[in-house]
Amino acid sequence: MTRALALGLFVCLGCGEAGDPDALSEDTTAPLAWTAGERFALVTVNRLTRDPLLGDPVCSINVQLGEANADGAFPAADTEGACVVGGALPELQSASFTALDGGTMDLRVGGTVDAITVDDTNVGSPLSFECARLESERSVGVTSLADESATDALGAFVAEIPLQAAPTFSEPEELRAGVALWPEGDIEVSWNGGLGDSVELVLMPRDGSAPMVRCFADDDGDFAIPARLADPYRAAGATLEVGRVGVEVRDVDGVEVRLASRSATQLWLELR
Repeated sequence: MTRALALGLFVCLGCGEAGDPDALSEDTTAPLAWTAGERFALVTVNRLTRDPLLGDPVCSINVQLGEANADGAFPAADTEGACVVGGALPELQSASFTALDGGTMDLRVGGTVDAITVDDTNVGSPLSFECARLESERSVGVTSLADESATDALGAFVAEIPLQAAPTFSEPEELRAGVALWPEGDIEVSWNGGLGDSVELVLMPRDGSAPMVRCFADDDGDFAIPARLADPYRAAGATLEVGRVGVEVRDVDGVEVRLASRSATQLWLELR
């Protein structure tokens, strides 16, 4: 579903033909724009794989439910094609959304079930998850019941979130495991594409601080991060991340529910 994007964000939404490498993907884990009164539920399984030299894998499950206070969009300081310069991944941020009561939600991983309370404590607060519990699984099951309380805003649904395979880099070329040199000009990124609905490419300072360059593109295995957006980061080491995204969007009693899996791989970019 295409929405008018507020604040002048993503002026190229819908530009170009389908499949263009610089076309903004709508298959994102969270909405990039919204209108007043829209309700969203986000259930996202996040997995970050790392080479042993870069650190241990990190996994979480993020569950959020909120209503937009006004028309808005993910804030960006700059944009070009499918890329934006901004901060954290779009979420149902408390400044833009009012958290809603959603009762309980069951998350099934293998033979175990975790019951999650969906209320205002969940907004923007990913739940840490043991990566080992996901390693041999193909999906995470999600169950929501309706009318658990007088304020339960999330209706009944049952779904499976297929777990995405983490991308494997083929460009930039690695000097050693997990490390590559800063390329000149546009950052040409290649990976084993075609397995997910989209990818999110992130270029960030080594410490993960803002601002970051985020590109929302098709999972076609090739993308170029514009040099103009990358240049401010070239004076130091940086982290390049590619996250493969699979997402299903469904309407549940007037709530847009986004069920997503995001599996990411990182490279460190070193100075020449």
